[in-house]
Amino acid sequence: MWALAVIGAVVAMFTIVLLHEYGHFLVARLCGVRVLRFSIGFGRPLWRRVGRDGVEYQIGMLPLGGYVKMLDEHADNEAELPRDAFPNAALWKRFLIVLAGPVMNLVIAFVMFVAIGLLGVTQVKPFVGDVQAASLAAKAGFQSHDEFRDVAGVSTSTWQSVMMNLAVHAGDAHPVTVRVDRAGKSIILSLSMVSVALSSRDTNLFSLLGFKPYLPIGKAVVSSVLPGSVAKKAGVKSGDVIVSVAGHATPNWPSLVRAIKASRGKTGELVFSRSGIIYREAVTLGSLTVKGKQQGFFGVRGQAPAYPVSYLRHHRLSLGSSIPAACMHTWRLVTMNARMLYKLVTGSISTEMLGGPISVFKAAGQATLAGVAVYLRFIAFISVTIGFVNILPIPGLDGGHIMYQLFELILRRPVRVATQQVGTVIGFALLIVIMIQATWNDVLSLWGG
Repeated sequence: MWALAVIGAVVAMFTIVLLHEYGHFLVARLCGVRVLRFSIGFGRPLWRRVGRDGVEYQIGMLPLGGYVKMLDEHADNEAELPRDAFPNAALWKRFLIVLAGPVMNLVIAFVMFVAIGLLGVTQVKPFVGDVQAASLAAKAGFQSHDEFRDVAGVSTSTWQSVMMNLAVHAGDAHPVTVRVDRAGKSIILSLSMVSVALSSRDTNLFSLLGFKPYLPIGKAVVSSVLPGSVAKKAGVKSGDVIVSVAGHATPNWPSLVRAIKASRGKTGELVFSRSGIIYREAVTLGSLTVKGKQQGFFGVRGQAPAYPVSYLRHHRLSLGSSIPAACMHTWRLVTMNARMLYKLVTGSISTEMLGGPISVFKAAGQATLAGVAVYLRFIAFISVTIGFVNILPIPGLDGGHIMYQLFELILRRPVRVATQQVGTVIGFALLIVIMIQATWNDVLSLWGG
């Protein structure tokens, strides 16, 4: 399975970068600008070939993006350049060439959402489970089995959409309006978010608010046993049903978890059944340190219980319905990125929330194993994020080029190449600092998890 996850992650990231750069490449060719090199990745080329069109195509050693090199992009004296050089192209053409990459990212997301709509997907409805007493959710009036319908007027048909739309309101001074369905009635709730702080990627937003998503309670059925664990040594196998642990009855999986926690380091009797036959073994429960806390360790994974049909929604659209829905979903991702950036800049969200290449690659692998719809949604999310970041007015990014072009439009003359080069150095320094922070967050996350 890990091989499939790696392949899926590589395909996702390679496709997004390839199409982003192809956007620049295609529009440059359409605008009559000569392209010298089309590269996926940076540094020494692992593969290189010159095409019949005279363009050098290559794959670089560092898979952190790509670039399209056009003829004399940074020359000061345009009069000495060939007509098909980038600086000699009309300003509007240069603007379109630079903008084409981020626009292609939006097109990718749009196509992914159209595909999801046409393929159809079965989703778990966002029903609230337990609500903690005196929590923000309880004060807002949430009750168990409430179904989220929208957050601040934005429809929330899945838990992912609930989390994303609540996250963008973290730290807001004004309460966010949430509409839930309660026993067939529409209820409007006002949820305070001012004290909600997303300080790291390990932050559980729902725990901060004081509720849990509804999960069906299944029997204590073992799906897999970890090698070398207490359960393995006791002879437990996949498909076995745990009846009791150290005198604690385990009629369902949550009761098994509680029993293991309560019996940490203790010796007692393990009772489990297999094909109707009862087995009894004396075991000593182990312990495991998780985030600095000791907890019981048994070494089994459970089977995910099936959701009742009433808690599931099958979503499938016609082509005519998929197109406007895809536009809406793509635009929501754009606005979500904008709001999250604003909160990062203003300090409402910690920089520890930033994810680097490790976390992106890991998430891509997990999405690959989660099914086609989740995988396509991940590609859409990452593509929009890459496009959004690229359009920021930071020298060295597409947005930096657009910024210089706007200055040229206002000043009626190009920004000097020397000035652009200084700006690029500053821009890349800023990007390196951000990348170091994001990668360091990844390392801490791996170390802690």
